[in-house]
Amino acid sequence: MLATALVTAGVASGEVAQKDNVRLAFDVEFSPHALPRDRAVPVSATFSGSISAVNGAAPPRVKRLSIAFNRRGVVSAAGLPVCRQQALQSVTSEEALARCRGALLGRGHFAAHISFVPNGFQVQGPALAFNGRRGGRQVIFLHVYVTAPVQAALVLVMTVSHRAQGRFATVLSTTVPKLAGGAGYLTGIRLRLDRRYRFEGRSRSFISASCPARPGFTFSAFTLARGSFEFANGQHANVALTRTCSVRAGGRSRAAPRYSAAAASASARISSRSISSRTSQPTASPPPGSSACHSKPHSRRSIVACSSSPAISPKSLGRGAE
Repeated sequence: MLATALVTAGVASGEVAQKDNVRLAFDVEFSPHALPRDRAVPVSATFSGSISAVNGAAPPRVKRLSIAFNRRGVVSAAGLPVCRQQALQSVTSEEALARCRGALLGRGHFAAHISFVPNGFQVQGPALAFNGRRGGRQVIFLHVYVTAPVQAALVLVMTVSHRAQGRFATVLSTTVPKLAGGAGYLTGIRLRLDRRYRFEGRSRSFISASCPARPGFTFSAFTLARGSFEFANGQHANVALTRTCSVRAGGRSRAAPRYSAAAASASARISSRSISSRTSQPTASPPPGSSACHSKPHSRRSIVACSSSPAISPKSLGRGAE
């Protein structure tokens, strides 16, 4: 029950899509929220998701997942050491860090359910993300080490692809292998990417971003990311997340003005034969002649405001919300 509660908390500010007996939760957060308009600066990003069956039965197995980022986000590993996949095979988290600490991108947690026995059992453990290359392409090696009730290591390979056109420029994607010979399924994952480093005399970050606010506006609501999920039973789900940012002026974060309407809820678009949900996206508009607007935020991480011009850190993941 504790693990289930932690998963629910990890995606509480994101989107939950449900149809019949299947529930999918997905969220992406970024920090800081105050960013320059004209240049990308270092940010951290946290991804979390869970899948569960409302009645406690086994949900469909996640076969493939991908996360696409808004073009205002830049992913770059220039100057970072590269870890070899072979160095991460069949080792503990401590051994993985000792071998590839220089290539570390972030940390998180992973959870799955194994159905070897009638009621099955939950497995969970830390997840470490390392910079790598495979077939000449940039990848992220996600090392997962499960310690209870069994000990096992798993390495997921996330490809990093870049698109020349469209709203989403960078896509992280991975194929989730069968767990325990097909007797297991993914129930939750949380990953925070926050690597900062220096290269060629400059401060760099694995992820950088700018705020897409239009001239004259100090805040902007935008589509931050889109998660795509493919299940073994043929279902597909696409979940788009809308978030907000404020414009950072003079090299410092400005205090957020007061605001007038919550405006950053996420939208979920689900294809046929898939999980579906409805979301709303209210908008904020300033009253004539006012210098600021007032209302309540959508969440403590998602605040919208307008001017006159206009993670939680769970230590385990469970089987999802009951």
